[in-house]
Amino acid sequence: MDQNHTQQSHEVGNPERLLSKKQHISTNGHRLGETVHSRKPRRRLPSMPVSRPPAISIFLLLGLLSSCSAALNVAPPTLPEGKVGHPYQASIVVGDNETPLGGAYLESGSLPPGLSFGRVEQQNRMPIVGTPTGPGKHSFRVSLWCHGTNFPGQSATRDYVIVIR
Repeated sequence: MDQNHTQQSHEVGNPERLLSKKQHISTNGHRLGETVHSRKPRRRLPSMPVSRPPAISIFLLLGLLSSCSAALNVAPPTLPEGKVGHPYQASIVVGDNETPLGGAYLESGSLPPGLSFGRVEQQNRMPIVGTPTGPGKHSFRVSLWCHGTNFPGQSATRDYVIVIR
């Protein structure tokens, strides 16, 4: 066993011995020692220039696609009044969105104290929920945005007033 081990380690260290062994190994069903020819070499076809569109045209196309997005339609035109201490619920709904509504934020003004934006519902509704804590007339500008996937995300803004009595 020791002698066999020495012989194997000698074969591993001797590249000439490995080459001669590789020549006799059959991996395709031929007899050992048989010379196997690979298939005929392929004839090279003359090279022809490949035409690729310039990068600027790809960017132009993407720009045109993004500018073709329809503007978001935001409704309702006004939000309902609320009462101090009573639960309030209203929804801002977007239409013509190519991708789901992602969310909303206030660009200016503020919601009445006690009210906030909820989670997006049905991929096109942004609820305003809560219980108003004081009376007043509250003006704000809301910005709504849609997720961008194959299209750049759409967005829109709308001015609202919520009166709490």
